[in-house]
Amino acid sequence: VQAEDYSYLVDQPPQFYELPGLNKKGNALIEWTSMTDPSLDGVGTIYYEVQVAKNTSFTDAKQYITQESALTLSTSDFGKNGGRFHVRVRRIVDFVDETTPDLMSPWAEAEEMIFVKINKTNFPGMYNVLKKGGQYSSSNGVAKIDFDQNDDGWLDPVEIRDIWILGTVTETKKVNGKYKTTKATNISSLKGIEYFTRLSSVSIARYSGKTADLSESPAKSVWIRGITAKQFTINAPNAINVLVEADYGTKMTQLDVSRCKNAVDLTVYGNDGTKKLKLPKSKKNLRVLSLSEIGTKSLNMNEYTNLQQVYFYECEATSIKVNKCKNLRYIYFYYCD
Repeated sequence: VQAEDYSYLVDQPPQFYELPGLNKKGNALIEWTSMTDPSLDGVGTIYYEVQVAKNTSFTDAKQYITQESALTLSTSDFGKNGGRFHVRVRRIVDFVDETTPDLMSPWAEAEEMIFVKINKTNFPGMYNVLKKGGQYSSSNGVAKIDFDQNDDGWLDPVEIRDIWILGTVTETKKVNGKYKTTKATNISSLKGIEYFTRLSSVSIARYSGKTADLSESPAKSVWIRGITAKQFTINAPNAINVLVEADYGTKMTQLDVSRCKNAVDLTVYGNDGTKKLKLPKSKKNLRVLSLSEIGTKSLNMNEYTNLQQVYFYECEATSIKVNKCKNLRYIYFYYCD
């Protein structure tokens, strides 16, 4: 029997099915398409070579050989903290006749899979929110977000697929006939947010970090309120709708939104006359700008030529240049100098 008679078995690589979540035992079953030929019995055997790596070059890959079209991985395969992994598979036809060379299919297109431990190493500033669950305001009141749906202390591909909103809210409750406001869960850092590959909205009610790094987040809407830092920088290059708001009790001296390059609608709430404001470096996307309690004495908006609406609330600017903003339709001042 010539090896080339079975070449069709390796013309195309296997294809992965949807990546799984973790079961109660902490195992994940990864499956792919199989191929058989009864005439191969006694002549050769079909194997599958699977590689799991942390880098896309697979230079650090762990290798698995199986006759099944599936492989069971456990959390122990992902290390103490887990993280972002890449998996690929190819089909091998091993002939009994040792003089006949094995046949190998091309590698399947690598799939990214995230199995990440919910701990303070991976999520130092979001740990409490991910453990307890988040919240968001809906038409029916406050709704809860369960990030760790199976309560196993890990986030797996199925759970990450369902994380669309990262949210916390401040609730008002009636206690003994009086309304009391409960503090929102504090977030101090967004480290680890890059694992939420389907995230579309971030809405945080209380934030104590000096920076909010969303440079690797796909979120299009980013609202960060209750900022307690006196100097705050946000990096949200993919966000279209951006709102940042100083905490009521914070005397904020500087706000930097210069790296929100794709912001179309930008709202900035300073506090106590925030003196330094850095607007987006990219000038072409901004359409709506709202500034509150900004202490800058002069603002030149002329480079933002696509601006359509501008709002100033309790700002100290006495000189604002918009004469080159030919698309400007509306400008509003409220309690300004």
